Amino acid sequence: MAIVPTKINDLLEFASIHSSLWAQTPTAYGLTAAQCTALTNAVNAATGAYSDALDANQAKIKATGTSNQKISALRTSLAETISFIKAYAETQADPAQIFINAQLPPPAPPAPAPAPATPTDVKVGVRLTDGAVELKWKASNPQATGGVTYVIRRRFGSVGPFEYAGLAGSEKTFVDETLPRGVDFVNYTITGTRSGVSGQPCEIAVRFGTVGPGGALNVVSVTEKTGESTPKLAA
Repeated sequence: MAIVPTKINDLLEFASIHSSLWAQTPTAYGLTAAQCTALTNAVNAATGAYSDALDANQAKIKATGTSNQKISALRTSLAETISFIKAYAETQADPAQIFINAQLPPPAPPAPAPAPATPTDVKVGVRLTDGAVELKWKASNPQATGGVTYVIRRRFGSVGPFEYAGLAGSEKTFVDETLPRGVDFVNYTITGTRSGVSGQPCEIAVRFGTVGPGGALNVVSVTEKTGESTPKLAA
């Protein structure tokens, strides 16, 4: 077991107690007065230096905290000042010259928003009240790119051009109330558009049939033709 403590506070206390004890009668411990005096001086020097170090460390902590506060305040002040310069530049005929004079980089032009996402998870159903066809879908557009409108087009049969059928908004639902009677097959496309930029359309093929004594219209099958998603019959 070590006699001399490892921790500094315990070491200083141990040395102070024992140096005072040994200095009273040095010869009783085989020591000289000079040895005890040297030990006492070493204890006093170490205690003073350690106390100074503690004080310096506390002062450093305080100074660091003050420095961090002042630097944070400086950042805030700079940001506010630059924001005023930017706002002023926007009111001038030549904003770039204001930034040049202020030795600031001009704001980067905003990055173009990505095209709207391709609709997925399309579900198709027939409204029992009037036989209208209802389309529902999902689209994973980023939150920062809102304002997407969906253009729905349709054609009867598998060939020929698609014709405009209507629009849908953020609810991602479209009800086709103008489907002619007797139609057994129709193709739809759903295309997201924002600020004149269109995404990839989702194309689906729907086959209809009739059920029951009254011959109510019913969705028989839904086929995804673009490979982007697998539409389903509405529950």
